[in-house]
Amino acid sequence: MDAEKDEADGPRTSTSVSRGWSNLHLPTWLGLMVASTTVRSTLSHPLHVVLVRKRISAERHPPTLLSMLRLIYRGDGAKPTIRNLYRGFGAAAFGNGLGEVSYLMTLEFGRDRLLDVVPMTATRDAVSAAIADLIAIVLCTPLSVICTRQMTAGYGMAKDMPYANSAATTRQIWSAAADGSVWGGVRGLYAGFSAGLVKVPASALWWASYGQLKVLLYGAAERTWGRDDEGTRQLVGTNWFASTSDNPLINGAAGIAASALTTVVYNPVTVVETRLQSLDPAQHRKGWRVVGIARDLVRHEGWRGFYKGTYVNVGVAVIDGLLFSFMYELTKLGSDKDVTVGG
Repeated sequence: MDAEKDEADGPRTSTSVSRGWSNLHLPTWLGLMVASTTVRSTLSHPLHVVLVRKRISAERHPPTLLSMLRLIYRGDGAKPTIRNLYRGFGAAAFGNGLGEVSYLMTLEFGRDRLLDVVPMTATRDAVSAAIADLIAIVLCTPLSVICTRQMTAGYGMAKDMPYANSAATTRQIWSAAADGSVWGGVRGLYAGFSAGLVKVPASALWWASYGQLKVLLYGAAERTWGRDDEGTRQLVGTNWFASTSDNPLINGAAGIAASALTTVVYNPVTVVETRLQSLDPAQHRKGWRVVGIARDLVRHEGWRGFYKGTYVNVGVAVIDGLLFSFMYELTKLGSDKDVTVGG
Protein backbone atom coordinates (compact mmCIF):
# COMPACT_ATOMS: atom_id res chain seq x y z
CA MET A 1 0.00 0.00 0.00
CA ASP A 2 2.50 2.61 -1.13
CA ALA A 3 2.73 5.40 -3.68
CA GLU A 4 3.86 3.00 -6.43
CA LYS A 5 0.80 0.83 -5.89
CA ASP A 6 -1.46 3.88 -6.05
CA GLU A 7 0.05 4.91 -9.38
CA ALA A 8 -0.39 1.42 -10.79
CA ASP A 9 -4.07 1.41 -9.81
CA GLY A 10 -4.69 4.78 -11.41
CA PRO A 11 -4.63 8.40 -10.28
CA ARG A 12 -5.99 9.07 -6.80
CA THR A 13 -5.33 11.50 -3.99
CA SER A 14 -2.63 10.96 -1.40
CA THR A 15 -3.30 8.95 1.74
CA SER A 16 -1.92 8.94 5.29
CA VAL A 17 0.69 6.42 4.12
CA SER A 18 1.77 8.16 0.90
CA ARG A 19 1.28 11.89 1.66
CA GLY A 20 4.59 13.73 1.54
CA TRP A 21 6.43 17.00 0.98
CA SER A 22 5.19 17.56 -2.58
CA ASN A 23 1.54 17.23 -1.52
CA LEU A 24 1.70 19.94 1.17
CA HIS A 25 0.94 23.66 1.09
CA LEU A 26 3.88 24.68 3.26
CA PRO A 27 2.62 27.97 4.83
CA THR A 28 -0.61 26.24 5.89
CA TRP A 29 1.32 23.27 7.28
CA LEU A 30 3.68 25.57 9.20
CA GLY A 31 0.77 27.39 10.87
CA LEU A 32 -1.00 24.15 11.76
CA MET A 33 2.19 22.65 13.21
CA VAL A 34 2.73 25.64 15.53
CA ALA A 35 -0.89 25.48 16.70
CA SER A 36 -0.67 21.70 17.21
CA THR A 37 2.56 21.92 19.23
CA THR A 38 1.19 24.67 21.47
CA VAL A 39 -1.94 22.65 22.29
CA ARG A 40 0.00 19.46 23.02
CA SER A 41 2.59 21.28 25.14
CA THR A 42 -0.16 22.87 27.23
CA LEU A 43 -1.95 19.57 27.82
CA SER A 44 1.08 17.41 28.59
CA HIS A 45 3.42 19.78 30.50
CA PRO A 46 2.34 18.81 34.06
CA LEU A 47 3.04 15.16 33.26
CA HIS A 48 6.48 16.06 31.94
CA VAL A 49 7.24 17.95 35.16
CA VAL A 50 6.37 14.79 37.13
CA LEU A 51 8.40 12.59 34.80
CA VAL A 52 11.52 14.77 34.96
CA ARG A 53 11.38 14.94 38.76
CA LYS A 54 11.04 11.17 39.04
CA ARG A 55 14.17 10.77 36.92
CA ILE A 56 16.31 12.92 39.21
CA SER A 57 15.00 11.44 42.46
CA ALA A 58 17.74 9.73 44.47
CA GLU A 59 15.15 7.59 46.28
CA ARG A 60 14.86 3.92 45.36
CA HIS A 61 11.07 4.27 45.42
CA PRO A 62 10.10 7.79 44.35
CA PRO A 63 6.51 9.04 44.96
CA THR A 64 3.76 7.75 42.68
CA LEU A 65 2.34 9.82 39.84
CA LEU A 66 -0.58 11.19 41.86
CA SER A 67 1.58 11.81 44.95
CA MET A 68 4.13 13.67 42.84
CA LEU A 69 1.41 15.78 41.21
CA ARG A 70 0.11 16.76 44.65
CA LEU A 71 3.62 17.62 45.88
CA ILE A 72 4.32 19.80 42.85
CA TYR A 73 0.92 21.50 43.05
CA ARG A 74 1.52 22.39 46.72
CA GLY A 75 4.89 23.87 45.89
CA ASP A 76 7.39 24.70 48.64
CA GLY A 77 4.87 25.25 51.42
CA ALA A 78 3.42 28.39 49.87
CA LYS A 79 -0.14 28.66 48.60
CA PRO A 80 -0.91 25.78 46.19
CA THR A 81 -1.29 27.01 42.62
CA ILE A 82 -1.65 25.51 39.17
CA ARG A 83 1.40 27.55 38.13
CA ASN A 84 3.60 25.10 40.03
CA LEU A 85 2.59 22.42 37.52
CA TYR A 86 3.70 24.68 34.66
CA ARG A 87 7.23 25.47 35.75
CA GLY A 88 9.41 25.88 32.68
CA PHE A 89 6.41 26.03 30.35
CA GLY A 90 7.65 29.08 28.42
CA ALA A 91 10.97 27.47 27.51
CA ALA A 92 9.24 24.15 26.85
CA ALA A 93 6.59 25.61 24.54
CA PHE A 94 9.11 27.64 22.53
CA GLY A 95 11.55 24.74 22.37
CA ASN A 96 8.84 22.28 21.35
CA GLY A 97 7.61 24.61 18.61
CA LEU A 98 11.09 25.30 17.24
CA GLY A 99 12.10 21.66 17.53
CA GLU A 100 8.97 20.20 15.96
CA VAL A 101 8.83 22.60 13.02
CA SER A 102 12.52 22.11 12.18
CA TYR A 103 12.25 18.37 12.80
CA LEU A 104 9.16 17.66 10.71
CA MET A 105 10.13 19.91 7.82
CA THR A 106 13.55 18.24 7.65
CA LEU A 107 11.93 14.81 7.95
CA GLU A 108 9.43 15.34 5.12
CA PHE A 109 11.99 17.08 2.90
CA GLY A 110 14.46 14.25 3.49
CA ARG A 111 11.90 11.57 2.69
CA ASP A 112 11.11 13.35 -0.57
CA ARG A 113 14.77 13.73 -1.59
CA LEU A 114 15.67 10.14 -0.66
CA LEU A 115 12.76 8.67 -2.62
CA ASP A 116 14.91 7.77 -5.64
CA VAL A 117 18.01 6.93 -3.61
CA VAL A 118 16.72 4.66 -0.83
CA PRO A 119 14.16 2.10 -2.05
CA MET A 120 13.03 0.84 1.38
CA THR A 121 10.39 3.03 3.03
CA ALA A 122 11.44 2.09 6.60
CA THR A 123 15.09 2.93 5.84
CA ARG A 124 14.06 6.22 4.25
CA ASP A 125 12.03 7.10 7.35
CA ALA A 126 14.84 6.11 9.70
CA VAL A 127 17.57 8.07 7.87
CA SER A 128 15.41 11.19 7.48
CA ALA A 129 14.36 11.04 11.15
CA ALA A 130 17.97 10.69 12.34
CA ILE A 131 19.07 13.75 10.33
CA ALA A 132 16.02 15.72 11.51
CA ASP A 133 16.72 14.78 15.13
CA LEU A 134 20.35 15.90 14.91
CA ILE A 135 19.25 19.33 13.67
CA ALA A 136 16.54 19.62 16.34
CA ILE A 137 18.97 18.61 19.13
CA VAL A 138 21.46 21.29 18.11
CA LEU A 139 18.74 23.94 18.00
CA CYS A 140 16.80 22.97 21.11
CA THR A 141 19.22 21.53 23.70
CA PRO A 142 19.77 24.95 25.39
CA LEU A 143 16.01 25.42 25.76
CA SER A 144 15.69 21.88 27.08
CA VAL A 145 18.41 22.53 29.68
CA ILE A 146 16.74 25.76 30.81
CA CYS A 147 13.34 24.06 31.02
CA THR A 148 14.73 21.05 32.92
CA ARG A 149 16.53 23.30 35.42
CA GLN A 150 13.29 25.18 36.06
CA MET A 151 11.20 22.02 36.43
CA THR A 152 13.62 20.36 38.86
CA ALA A 153 14.86 23.36 40.89
CA GLY A 154 14.75 22.60 44.61
CA TYR A 155 14.04 18.89 44.20
CA GLY A 156 16.07 15.65 44.36
CA MET A 157 19.57 15.90 42.94
CA ALA A 158 18.87 19.58 42.13
CA LYS A 159 17.62 20.49 45.63
CA ASP A 160 20.31 23.18 46.02
CA MET A 161 19.42 24.88 42.75
CA PRO A 162 17.07 27.89 43.20
CA TYR A 163 14.12 28.40 40.87
CA ALA A 164 14.35 31.36 38.48
CA ASN A 165 12.68 32.55 35.27
CA SER A 166 14.12 31.62 31.88
CA ALA A 167 16.38 34.68 31.54
CA ALA A 168 17.77 34.33 35.07
CA THR A 169 18.24 30.57 34.63
CA THR A 170 20.21 31.21 31.44
CA ARG A 171 22.45 33.67 33.30
CA GLN A 172 22.94 31.15 36.12
CA ILE A 173 24.06 28.46 33.68
CA TRP A 174 26.31 30.85 31.75
CA SER A 175 27.96 32.38 34.83
CA ALA A 176 28.68 28.94 36.32
CA ALA A 177 31.18 28.20 33.53
CA ALA A 178 34.56 27.07 34.84
CA ASP A 179 36.58 29.94 33.33
CA GLY A 180 33.83 32.44 32.57
CA SER A 181 34.50 32.03 28.85
CA VAL A 182 31.93 31.96 26.06
CA TRP A 183 32.81 28.34 25.36
CA GLY A 184 32.25 27.47 29.02
CA GLY A 185 28.81 29.08 28.91
CA VAL A 186 27.94 27.21 25.73
CA ARG A 187 29.02 23.93 27.36
CA GLY A 188 26.66 24.66 30.26
CA LEU A 189 23.73 25.29 27.91
CA TYR A 190 24.51 22.05 26.06
CA ALA A 191 24.66 19.83 29.16
CA GLY A 192 23.42 16.37 28.26
CA PHE A 193 24.09 16.95 24.55
CA SER A 194 26.09 13.71 24.24
CA ALA A 195 23.30 11.73 25.90
CA GLY A 196 20.84 13.41 23.54
CA LEU A 197 22.89 12.21 20.56
CA VAL A 198 22.60 8.65 21.83
CA LYS A 199 18.82 9.05 21.50
CA VAL A 200 19.02 9.81 17.77
CA PRO A 201 18.48 6.10 16.94
CA ALA A 202 15.30 6.28 19.05
CA SER A 203 13.89 8.81 16.62
CA ALA A 204 14.85 6.58 13.70
CA LEU A 205 13.24 3.58 15.44
CA TRP A 206 10.02 5.50 16.15
CA TRP A 207 9.49 6.65 12.57
CA ALA A 208 10.49 3.36 10.99
CA SER A 209 8.12 1.43 13.28
CA TYR A 210 5.34 4.03 12.96
CA GLY A 211 5.49 3.96 9.17
CA GLN A 212 5.54 0.19 8.96
CA LEU A 213 2.73 -0.18 11.51
CA LYS A 214 0.60 2.20 9.45
CA VAL A 215 1.25 0.16 6.31
CA LEU A 216 0.24 -3.05 8.11
CA LEU A 217 -2.83 -1.56 9.79
CA TYR A 218 -4.13 0.23 6.71
CA GLY A 219 -3.51 -2.91 4.66
CA ALA A 220 -5.55 -4.93 7.14
CA ALA A 221 -8.30 -2.29 7.09
CA GLU A 222 -8.48 -2.40 3.28
CA ARG A 223 -8.80 -6.16 3.33
CA THR A 224 -11.48 -5.98 6.03
CA TRP A 225 -13.49 -2.90 5.07
CA GLY A 226 -12.62 -2.40 1.40
CA ARG A 227 -10.68 0.43 -0.16
CA ASP A 228 -11.98 4.01 -0.06
CA ASP A 229 -13.53 4.99 -3.38
CA GLU A 230 -13.08 8.71 -2.90
CA GLY A 231 -9.64 8.66 -1.31
CA THR A 232 -9.09 11.75 0.80
CA ARG A 233 -10.35 14.39 -1.59
CA GLN A 234 -12.91 15.61 0.93
CA LEU A 235 -11.97 16.40 4.50
CA VAL A 236 -15.60 16.69 5.61
CA GLY A 237 -18.52 14.55 4.50
CA THR A 238 -16.93 11.09 4.84
CA ASN A 239 -16.98 8.53 7.65
CA TRP A 240 -13.53 9.36 9.00
CA PHE A 241 -13.36 6.51 11.51
CA ALA A 242 -14.16 3.93 8.82
CA SER A 243 -11.68 5.38 6.32
CA THR A 244 -8.92 3.19 4.89
CA SER A 245 -6.95 6.20 3.65
CA ASP A 246 -6.92 8.66 6.58
CA ASN A 247 -8.19 7.14 9.80
CA PRO A 248 -7.34 8.72 13.21
CA LEU A 249 -7.93 5.40 15.00
CA ILE A 250 -5.38 3.61 12.83
CA ASN A 251 -2.88 6.47 13.07
CA GLY A 252 -3.36 6.62 16.84
CA ALA A 253 -2.84 2.87 17.25
CA ALA A 254 0.40 3.06 15.25
CA GLY A 255 1.58 6.07 17.26
CA ILE A 256 0.86 4.39 20.60
CA ALA A 257 2.67 1.18 19.68
CA ALA A 258 5.71 2.98 18.26
CA SER A 259 5.94 5.26 21.31
CA ALA A 260 5.70 2.44 23.85
CA LEU A 261 8.39 0.40 22.06
CA THR A 262 10.81 3.30 21.69
CA THR A 263 10.32 4.55 25.26
CA VAL A 264 11.05 1.20 26.90
CA VAL A 265 14.20 0.73 24.81
CA TYR A 266 15.60 4.22 25.49
CA ASN A 267 14.48 4.96 29.06
CA PRO A 268 18.04 4.48 30.51
CA VAL A 269 19.46 7.13 28.19
CA THR A 270 16.66 9.54 29.09
CA VAL A 271 17.35 9.12 32.83
CA VAL A 272 21.04 9.95 32.36
CA GLU A 273 20.28 12.92 30.08
CA THR A 274 17.79 14.43 32.53
CA ARG A 275 20.23 14.16 35.43
CA LEU A 276 22.99 15.81 33.41
CA GLN A 277 20.70 18.71 32.51
CA SER A 278 19.54 19.17 36.12
CA LEU A 279 22.99 19.49 37.71
CA ASP A 280 24.97 22.65 38.26
CA PRO A 281 27.74 22.94 35.62
CA ALA A 282 30.27 22.90 38.49
CA GLN A 283 29.25 19.30 39.20
CA HIS A 284 29.97 18.38 35.57
CA ARG A 285 33.55 19.48 36.12
CA LYS A 286 33.82 17.08 39.05
CA GLY A 287 33.16 14.08 36.85
CA TRP A 288 29.37 14.15 36.69
CA ARG A 289 29.20 13.41 32.99
CA VAL A 290 27.55 10.50 31.16
CA VAL A 291 29.87 7.81 32.53
CA GLY A 292 29.92 9.35 36.01
CA ILE A 293 26.12 9.55 36.19
CA ALA A 294 25.77 5.97 34.94
CA ARG A 295 28.28 4.62 37.49
CA ASP A 296 26.60 6.49 40.34
CA LEU A 297 23.22 5.07 39.29
CA VAL A 298 24.48 1.49 39.34
CA ARG A 299 26.42 1.96 42.60
CA HIS A 300 23.64 3.57 44.65
CA GLU A 301 20.39 2.61 42.95
CA GLY A 302 21.20 -0.56 41.05
CA TRP A 303 20.42 -1.33 37.43
CA ARG A 304 16.75 -0.64 38.15
CA GLY A 305 17.73 3.01 38.51
CA PHE A 306 17.99 3.24 34.73
CA TYR A 307 14.28 2.45 34.55
CA LYS A 308 13.12 5.05 37.05
CA GLY A 309 9.86 6.57 35.90
CA THR A 310 9.39 3.96 33.17
CA TYR A 311 5.70 3.51 33.84
CA VAL A 312 5.08 7.24 33.85
CA ASN A 313 7.46 7.62 30.89
CA VAL A 314 5.54 5.04 28.87
CA GLY A 315 2.25 6.63 29.91
CA VAL A 316 3.41 10.08 28.85
CA ALA A 317 4.91 8.68 25.64
CA VAL A 318 1.66 6.87 24.80
CA ILE A 319 -0.33 10.07 25.35
CA ASP A 320 2.22 12.07 23.35
CA GLY A 321 2.26 9.41 20.63
CA LEU A 322 -1.53 9.43 20.40
CA LEU A 323 -1.77 13.22 20.35
CA PHE A 324 1.22 13.58 18.03
CA SER A 325 0.06 11.01 15.49
CA PHE A 326 -3.44 12.49 15.45
CA MET A 327 -2.26 16.12 15.12
CA TYR A 328 0.62 15.31 12.77
CA GLU A 329 -1.62 13.45 10.34
CA LEU A 330 -4.36 16.07 10.69
CA THR A 331 -2.00 18.98 9.96
CA LYS A 332 -0.73 17.17 6.87
CA LEU A 333 -4.26 16.33 5.74
CA GLY A 334 -5.37 19.92 6.30
CA SER A 335 -2.35 21.15 4.30
CA ASP A 336 -2.79 18.73 1.39
CA LYS A 337 -3.17 20.76 -1.80
CA ASP A 338 -5.59 18.17 -3.21
CA VAL A 339 -7.95 18.07 -0.21
CA THR A 340 -11.16 20.08 -0.30
CA VAL A 341 -13.64 20.80 2.46
CA GLY A 342 -17.22 19.97 1.64
CA GLY A 343 -19.99 17.36 1.77
